[in-house]
Amino acid sequence: MDRSTKYMAMFPLQTFLLPDEDLPLRIFEPRYKQLINECHETNETFGIPYVHNNEIKSYGSEVELVEIISKNSVGEMVIVVKGIANFHLLNFKEKLPNKLYGGGEVEYVDDKFTTTNPELVVLVKKLKLEID
Repeated sequence: MDRSTKYMAMFPLQTFLLPDEDLPLRIFEPRYKQLINECHETNETFGIPYVHNNEIKSYGSEVELVEIISKNSVGEMVIVVKGIANFHLLNFKEKLPNKLYGGGEVEYVDDKFTTTNPELVVLVKKLKLEID
């Protein structure tokens, strides 16, 4: 299993995205306006580490900016991001040099899931039937 790592900008939130899952966001803080504007200009992805009880947890989602739906005169935006991959957060810095936002190093999580638990296999198959 390839355990590649990457350093990326971070936007901590109380949410966790799966690959291909969309999330609309309202951007109003200066640090995240800067992050989104830079990602829009460079087509870079960024991370959304999961926050629970005001604490950044060790897992999160790499996302791409799909669309800027609206932007007002003071730079506040409504955007849509899409999950690309999930990661384990190895380290996090609250503020990157010359930036208003933070960043961190991540290790990608293998998205392949296998189990030998027969009860879990049955539940997953039932769930898939409900979704289809």
